[in-house]
Amino acid sequence: MVSRFLRGEGGDREEFAALLAAYPCQREVLDQVVSFEACHPSAFPLARATLEPSYTYDDGREELCVVQLHGGVTIMYHGQQYKLPAVIVLPHGFPREAPIVRMTPRAGMVRNERSSCVDCSLRVVGGYIEKWEYPFSSLERLYVDMKEAFGKSPPLRQRQHPDGVHGDRGGRGG
Repeated sequence: MVSRFLRGEGGDREEFAALLAAYPCQREVLDQVVSFEACHPSAFPLARATLEPSYTYDDGREELCVVQLHGGVTIMYHGQQYKLPAVIVLPHGFPREAPIVRMTPRAGMVRNERSSCVDCSLRVVGGYIEKWEYPFSSLERLYVDMKEAFGKSPPLRQRQHPDGVHGDRGGRGG
């Protein structure tokens, strides 16, 4: 969506223009998102970005026209590569305000209770996101921090079946 808009192509131009209008720091939002995709094109591809009509925060506040980047964080864990599905929500205060990252488990995946990387609502906590500081923080560095933290303590795991057999390795991939 962003790439086509920057090249002046049709399609999502009106939708993206509406999206930018909701953000006070339009140029900075655009720069961060484009730079992030250039460095990590398969992590949160812009083709999967959505403009959500509204987003409800944990405290009940609602914000209209919010960008969400859908994708995953690729990690190495015990010699295996996994792509953990997540969504990055860019609040209107972004980049002065930290993004919100939530894990979005696929079927057969559950929260890893041993991981301190996410809270019970699957929101990423701690680390870089807690120390977000404008203008020094970036989506690129956040992604690198999540890769490192999740590689030590993955926030998601495969659901254990009652008979002790693991489900398929749907979280695996690159």
